[in-house]
Amino acid sequence: MENVNKKYFDIDDDFEGIINFHFKGNKKIVQIQTGWTNFVFRVTTLGRKFIFRFPRNDFFSDALIKEFEFNKFIKDKISFEIPNLNLFFDCGRPYSLHEEIEGEVLESCYNNLTNEEKKGVASDIVLFLYELAQIDLNAYKNVEFEVLSDFLDNLSEVSKNNYDLAKHEILKSLEERDLSICHGDLNSGNLILRNNKLFAVIDFAFAGVTSKFCDLARISGRTPKEFKNMLINAYEEKFNLKINENLISNLEDLWKYVEKQYILYIKQNYPTIQLPTLV
Repeated sequence: MENVNKKYFDIDDDFEGIINFHFKGNKKIVQIQTGWTNFVFRVTTLGRKFIFRFPRNDFFSDALIKEFEFNKFIKDKISFEIPNLNLFFDCGRPYSLHEEIEGEVLESCYNNLTNEEKKGVASDIVLFLYELAQIDLNAYKNVEFEVLSDFLDNLSEVSKNNYDLAKHEILKSLEERDLSICHGDLNSGNLILRNNKLFAVIDFAFAGVTSKFCDLARISGRTPKEFKNMLINAYEEKFNLKINENLISNLEDLWKYVEKQYILYIKQNYPTIQLPTLV
């Protein structure tokens, strides 16, 4: 018997039918094969582009709902654009719709940037991190924020593959002393540039609270050494502190482990997904 209580979508679901419910008439529908956590479709109609995301499992259905709520919370607290998410349900299964933010992701245009433009983007990223760090959690005691290490603990249940939870201990120890609002998955595919400057940040599914150094390590561990150095220099200047590079390196290793384990899960279950590359 089919599980009528499931909250996720399968590859054979009628995505086109759901999309047609929202957009009548002529349109172009293209599936984007880079969605790790969702089935993603770009719909072009009347000169505008929209993104639909349909979660692949129960875990990311919950994450999508969390992201919707977090986006509402964060949108007026940072100076960068974020997607204006709309949340819908199909037979109890959540999915999102938003107009696509025009621009180039850092991942695809990095090699075309000049050295000065790269420094500028690094400074923009650090400004985003600084704005997150300036949000006073004590002023929002009525808001429930997920602790990132808890999120990663739960994610490990999805990826399985003999996951070593002890890898999270470095993050848990930092979270005992330092909690700040975090993006949670700050990588070069989630940063949108316009005119070679950071314009928007997307994909807050991992968002919550953790050490203020965690987002820095996430982006620095997925970039070339030259850009990592630019990020650290900009961070030290903006936050007026000296970075412990061993700590950042250890956090980078944690993120690499999380990513490696989830990539194994993706390869085993969704072999058509295009996996990410370095910036």
